[in-house]
Amino acid sequence: MEFAKPTFTEDPKSSEELAEKFKQTLVAAWLNIALASIKMGEMGEAIKCCEKVLEKMPDNVKAMYRKGQALQQRKDFEEAIEAYKRVQEMEPENKV
Repeated sequence: MEFAKPTFTEDPKSSEELAEKFKQTLVAAWLNIALASIKMGEMGEAIKCCEKVLEKMPDNVKAMYRKGQALQQRKDFEEAIEAYKRVQEMEPENKV
């Protein structure tokens, strides 16, 4: 018995959608690793993950906020303040 071979078509729209979905999944993973790293006291790892997100998405509020948290925990207060200011610039209506 033979099985039919799957056929793959190069649909540019589906390729773009897949690439965007991959990017979103990767960003979510980096943000989750950053949060876990903060909770485990691994501030350097948290900052690295946040910076990876910010390379791809410079206006990602969650990444900037978590970076600020990690910097604050690491006692890099001036850098933490800058990160928090950037968060306020990105989302001035957010009061959290």
